[in-house]
Amino acid sequence: MKSISEGNLKKVVKYFFSVVMGLICILEVGGYRKQEKGKRGSSLSILKESASPTVPGTWSQVGHFFFFKKDFGDPSLYVDAGTPYLTGMDFTDPQYLRVVKYNGKKWVYVGKPDVINNALYPKICVDQGTPYIAYTRYTKNRKDEPEYYPYFYSANVIKYNGVKWVEVGKPDLADGTVYEINIFIYKHVPYVFYIGWHYGNSVVMRYKSHHWAYVGKPSFYPDDGLESTAIYVWDKTPYVAFMYSGLSSNTNDINYVMKYNGKEWVYVGRGEITPSPLDGPKIFISKGIPYIAFLNVEYKVTVMKYKGSHWTKVGKREIVHETTRALSFFVRDGVPYVAYSTKKSHQIRVKVFQNHVWKTLGDESVLLRGDGDKPDLFVYKNSPYIAYYAQGKGMIVMRFQEIQK
Repeated sequence: MKSISEGNLKKVVKYFFSVVMGLICILEVGGYRKQEKGKRGSSLSILKESASPTVPGTWSQVGHFFFFKKDFGDPSLYVDAGTPYLTGMDFTDPQYLRVVKYNGKKWVYVGKPDVINNALYPKICVDQGTPYIAYTRYTKNRKDEPEYYPYFYSANVIKYNGVKWVEVGKPDLADGTVYEINIFIYKHVPYVFYIGWHYGNSVVMRYKSHHWAYVGKPSFYPDDGLESTAIYVWDKTPYVAFMYSGLSSNTNDINYVMKYNGKEWVYVGRGEITPSPLDGPKIFISKGIPYIAFLNVEYKVTVMKYKGSHWTKVGKREIVHETTRALSFFVRDGVPYVAYSTKKSHQIRVKVFQNHVWKTLGDESVLLRGDGDKPDLFVYKNSPYIAYYAQGKGMIVMRFQEIQK
């Protein structure tokens, strides 16, 4: 057997070295490619997560509006047994209150077109085909009012009895100027929550046995500066949400939720929930759980629910990244919905909380792209309806129909 010369040995070692290095390079390149593929997949997943998910479906207009044009806003929408009812605030003098419903083919007036004049901020609630309207009314000074208040805003409730609109109990419920009123009907019993302007009254009343009676003592939160009333009655228990606007310019506006326990009004959770700007909390009770929605100090939408003994935020991420100026809220079978208009572009947005994330309902391009007023949202049997005022188009109602996979 011949021995390997030194020169040939060097060649063999060099050959094996090159083979080994080649194998190492191949392994490193493969690993690099896998890493890069993983990085790209991770980036795509991040982009996918950061993009706003949507619920597939279509928005369609409910009927065609030929009225409620000019200066009309602050819509109040209610859907009863599949029939949408709508009222709103007419900013033209003398500010007539008008109520319409959709009969399946077109919008028609409920009663005569001009129900009453000098009506402000109406809220509608329908009880098995009977619409109720709560509103404030601009009225001249009464004899018992101070001379430095030449006018005041009274609180009123009316209903349509099938023939005409009639007063529910005595008119002018409030003793003093009313800032805002809201209504809720629980088992055919109307409840109202209103706030006095210069007396600072926070009052809840219910109508039973042909008269209005206080729920608990009036002025259960007596401080001045209350705004944004909201009321919901669940299992015979009235809940209210409101915002306290601090008298000091350095004080944040604070949201509060209270309920009547049969003896007195008590806080739900701790007193101060969270700071809020001008559009205070909206309240809903679903499956016994209280929910609130409001604009936070950055003018972004926040939704919270009360479970156990404290309030928690619904969703880990922000619902919106735009600044907003108006908000509507609804909860159906434990599923929260929000509608709002953006502050900069006045666009209408509608979102729902599904599978632990906030999703956009359908293609928002068919909704308002222009000067819009406060939207009002109602969800009937998983069909969201939204009403809003569009500049130059009048009052518009849209319905969302989800596409089932």
